[in-house]
Amino acid sequence: MANKFMTADEVAEYLRLTTAKIYRLSQKGMIPAYKFGREWRFKIERIDQWIEEQETGKKKKK
Repeated sequence: MANKFMTADEVAEYLRLTTAKIYRLSQKGMIPAYKFGREWRFKIERIDQWIEEQETGKKKKK
């Protein structure tokens, strides 16, 4: 699934959160997201990396 973009609804289902929570996290810059016009999109690989960072409490070096 490399470089696959997901919608807010798909990310919400993937993370088992509400879509409203995903939008709030996106707007606050707390979850990796891209805005295209009025639509939010999420790269699955960045979401997975973000989850891992949440588990370890720190960001990975690139």
